Amino acid sequence: MFPEVNATPSIVLLKDHDEKKVYFKPGLGRNLFLEAMRDNKLPGISPTFAKYATPVMQKPSKKKLVILLRDATRHEALDKIFKAAREEVQSREFIFLTTDLGNKEDAEVGNNLGVNPNDFPLVMVVQNEEGEIYRFVYNNGEITKEGLVKYLENFVAGKVERTYKNEILPNTTASKLIIVKKVTSKTFKEEVLDANVDVLVKFFAPWCSYCQQLAPVYEEMAEIFPAVKFVEIDSTKNEIENYRIETYPVVMLFQANKKNHPLKNTDNKRDGLIKFIRDNTGAVPESKITPDNPEENVKVDL
Repeated sequence: MFPEVNATPSIVLLKDHDEKKVYFKPGLGRNLFLEAMRDNKLPGISPTFAKYATPVMQKPSKKKLVILLRDATRHEALDKIFKAAREEVQSREFIFLTTDLGNKEDAEVGNNLGVNPNDFPLVMVVQNEEGEIYRFVYNNGEITKEGLVKYLENFVAGKVERTYKNEILPNTTASKLIIVKKVTSKTFKEEVLDANVDVLVKFFAPWCSYCQQLAPVYEEMAEIFPAVKFVEIDSTKNEIENYRIETYPVVMLFQANKKNHPLKNTDNKRDGLIKFIRDNTGAVPESKITPDNPEENVKVDL
């Protein structure tokens, strides 16, 4: 039954995918054996994207996901290209996955990866390093077997640059004066780092209740400190190089002359924000006019 076995004791793993039998050398050792078992338990290309992608995205892993994000009904030809590339790239460092973005679970994971549906089909490598998700989008032009193989060779060699999430903001005409500007990963440098004024940045998540509580207070600060620029960024849809946000909300001050050394506020309540801004910018809070009583000044508590 196992003619390839020429030593005892030996272990043979029987699989229902890829090569049907995997032979383990005697004396492999516990850790290497367990790692080899993990490497071989998944099919070379798995269509169960949400099932296998989620565990890698939730905790650090040596494995890298190579993901073909496509609509199964529209991009069938890419499956053959993807499979051919998988057969040529024999590295066990990668788990190859395909998606069907018509599937609700797959679409949700794709959304968490910051993928714009208008960009499909695309290929990306995803890895979890120390709890942070790194994305590397295929950039060799048209998706071909040769292009994918070369791309993964460059990835292993450390020649592929990380791709950062970037939110596409809708083109809307503001009906009122915007005092807190929305920024994205692509506009962060221009709006924050290159600005020659003090800039306060709020990193938030839409689902965060603390962020929702902070929103009106943050807008009030923008009103009473007009000398300071106030911006906000949705950290679930944007990634900024060198700034890893793990909790929400985070308010940071990028001083005009010290943009490389931002200050993090530790008290996001109203009085704490006023003190933080005043102490670190020298700005003096101004009285604001209430909308209901435009002639009546409201004193700001210092």
